[in-house]
Amino acid sequence: MGYQIEHVARAFYDNVHDGKVWDNELDIIKEEFRLWARDAIALLHQREDGSLVEAFYSVATSKDQVELSGVA
Repeated sequence: MGYQIEHVARAFYDNVHDGKVWDNELDIIKEEFRLWARDAIALLHQREDGSLVEAFYSVATSKDQVELSGVA
């Protein structure tokens, strides 16, 4: 799964930092994008299991990033 994380992280990075080179980026920045990639992949797998809302809610609230309203 490591290669998947790296590919998704690079795709996120390229989307945010158009024109910059991933290979020249600081490791701390790369690791942040890898964390986002891990979360995205985990959400995708949970979606395949039919529990996307619960998965998103657990990831978002555990990192205090997103507040969802109306989720039971």
